[in-house]
Amino acid sequence: VRGVCFARQAPGSGVSAHSDGRNFILTSHLGLKIPEGCWIEVGGERKGWEEGMLTTLDTSFTHSTGNPTEEERHVLILDFWHPELTEAERAALEFVYDLRNKFESGKVPYRKP
Repeated sequence: VRGVCFARQAPGSGVSAHSDGRNFILTSHLGLKIPEGCWIEVGGERKGWEEGMLTTLDTSFTHSTGNPTEEERHVLILDFWHPELTEAERAALEFVYDLRNKFESGKVPYRKP
């Protein structure tokens, strides 16, 4: 598992269509509180979540969400490595992500130009 977070979507809101361009990570949404009418669209295919069920998607495809209801929508989001990655590919990506996280948190020294 690469990451886990809770996502709340306010009533009458949505997330605009976007792609993260990372086909080496898959994402699953576990429906926690899903008002009737909420939707997720991935690659032009629109579906709803179901409470207690996982929806898995490749976020390198354009995707968006909508909550046209008057209630909040809640899902648990889990990011994980694509199962078709080789061990070497996964190790290389873990190295790059770890280095980026260390750099962004100030733990990697760098020279100013």
